[in-house]
Amino acid sequence: WTGVSNPLTGFIKVDGRVYRFLGNTEQTLETVLPTGEEKPYACAYTETQPGESWMSETFDDSKWNAGIAPFGNAAGESKTMWNSAGIWMRREFELNDISFGKLFLQLRHDDDVEVYINGEKVYSCSNCWVAKYTAIPIDETIKSKLKKGKNLLAMHCINPHGGAWLDA
Repeated sequence: WTGVSNPLTGFIKVDGRVYRFLGNTEQTLETVLPTGEEKPYACAYTETQPGESWMSETFDDSKWNAGIAPFGNAAGESKTMWNSAGIWMRREFELNDISFGKLFLQLRHDDDVEVYINGEKVYSCSNCWVAKYTAIPIDETIKSKLKKGKNLLAMHCINPHGGAWLDA
């Protein structure tokens, strides 16, 4: 319920040997593409409905605004201020290697969100928000859509009330 992992691990030492009797070893994730919190990144965005195929790789976003993530309405934290009811964001990125093990989407959003990779929906959440970055597992079928060279991360977030935030 806190939005962050709170692992509990128990160890006991018997005759000089250490045994784990509770919990798992904590997973460490290697960053493939940093969030704006780690390293602010440039992307295209609009705050007006862009049309049906806005998340596709072939969509022309040349008339969109240029911004730096993370987006939000938190002065001093947000790199690009976002105060409207909705935002659409597109981030192009290059991959030289696509031989990943388990892949996760690091995401923080306020409020409802849809996330696409190369035009395929990866994640959506209605009537929700995530106040801290959360690691969401990426399905193998979506992971297979990644390719060497240019790829696209596209997100749509609505903000009907309160704080606004979008970053992945």
